[in-house]
Amino acid sequence: MQRKRSSVLAWAAALVSLGCLVPWGLSAQLTPVGSEVRADTYPGSPSCPHLAVAADRSFEIVWDYNGIDSFSVFGRHFSPSGEPTNAVQVQFGSDGDFYDYNVADLVTAVPDGFQVFITNVDSNLERPPVDFRQRVNLTGMPVGAVETLKITPSFLVGPDGSLYAVYFQARPKNLVAQPVSPDGTPQGRRIVLNTRPVDAPRPETRLAPLGGGDFVALWNGVSMARPGVRARQVLRGRIVHQGVPQGQDFDVNVSPGGAPDSPPFLGYVVVASSPSARELAAVWPVTDAAGATSIHLRFFDASGRPLTGETVAVPSAKPVFLLSAALDDAGRLLLLWRPPQNVLRARLFSPATGAPLGPAYQVGPAPQPFCGDVAWDGSSWLMAYWSGGSDGRGAIVWLRLAG
Repeated sequence: MQRKRSSVLAWAAALVSLGCLVPWGLSAQLTPVGSEVRADTYPGSPSCPHLAVAADRSFEIVWDYNGIDSFSVFGRHFSPSGEPTNAVQVQFGSDGDFYDYNVADLVTAVPDGFQVFITNVDSNLERPPVDFRQRVNLTGMPVGAVETLKITPSFLVGPDGSLYAVYFQARPKNLVAQPVSPDGTPQGRRIVLNTRPVDAPRPETRLAPLGGGDFVALWNGVSMARPGVRARQVLRGRIVHQGVPQGQDFDVNVSPGGAPDSPPFLGYVVVASSPSARELAAVWPVTDAAGATSIHLRFFDASGRPLTGETVAVPSAKPVFLLSAALDDAGRLLLLWRPPQNVLRARLFSPATGAPLGPAYQVGPAPQPFCGDVAWDGSSWLMAYWSGGSDGRGAIVWLRLAG
């Protein structure tokens, strides 16, 4: 009888991991609150949007046009109730042109509004890209001059809008984050993120706030080979408390990555955090030898201790694209991805088990959604995404989801 009960539980757990079964008492149906709202007001074909929510629960959506209909970055601000605070979309940064066009990289919330990060790209490739920052107030209007960011080779945005230069020290095999000013001047002690040697770290290290100025850093890299143990792709993280790294770096993934340049390939890790819940979640794609991609996730507390095992949130398919993830005040994760069909899907996952909390919410197939971003506004979920417009051109739309 015990063996039969165990096999039934194992079968049920497998169905949960595949999203075919929702644990009793844990269902959370994602449902739209009101209708979709179009954010862009100019005719054109915008690119994928970025979304950020301020402390007052107002939010900003930012996008560019990829040099097709325009060469600049725009945004639209909405009140906590979802009303636009500007009659039309607002330009951020300087005008671009065909040879020097501007790309919207990121928008983040700060105590007095938002900051929009922009890259100016030379289409002739005669000079490297140049990064800029535009500050935006809580009504969605630009504040002050556009700042040129002279931070090389790459930078990250930390809690309250602080900037960190990130670089790799090849000899000691260290990944370092250095607080800097916009002109690249060091502003504090450098932070060695790893406690175990790591090689070939990807430039897309991720930071997420944990409250009180603390943050977590997650990165992709390659472990160091040693006698009897070959090098493998790894995902690791470290907690930083008021500028000081805490404890040891921790492993994000459980299922091992492949050897360098060999499957399974661990894609860029995305981190979502909830300062109120003092929890975080890591989400990453895994691509097998056949080219099929699955999406994995795992929950941690604010000390980096795992709360769940590694969960296959989206089973393998070709192609699958990880788009965005966010946590609410209870630590639940909303995951947004694009499956092989011409749709977008969003689903909630439990911080206690890593299992789905209800069925996936689907956007599409019409009007052909392609990419998007999600965030928690304090009482509901927000989703901003690119959609095919009725005129055959793209549109930026958003909707509110309860769940």
